[in-house]
Amino acid sequence: MKAQKWNYKTKKYYDYDLPEGACLYSDDMDKIVACAQCGRKITFGNGYTSRQIHTKYGFRYVVCEKCYEKEWREEQENDQNRQGSIQDKNSGRIRLADEKTR
Repeated sequence: MKAQKWNYKTKKYYDYDLPEGACLYSDDMDKIVACAQCGRKITFGNGYTSRQIHTKYGFRYVVCEKCYEKEWREEQENDQNRQGSIQDKNSGRIRLADEKTR
């Protein structure tokens, strides 16, 4: 089955082949499903909503706790890198503005 996986560095979705048994939704919280990232077998009720793996309409697949934490860390690291580059750009503008007033 195909899905889309978000790449935090490129800020783009890429086609992603899901492991067999990956799941979007279930009424049965005890249903055994595959983690959409690593394929590990988990019960649906113990899964987490993926931060990266979605349908083309934005519905998210279930991932295990370990993979969810990895996705969360990647997102946070990328946000920190982005914030750092924004701060660097802003401090550069401030210096230029200060230099013009001297």
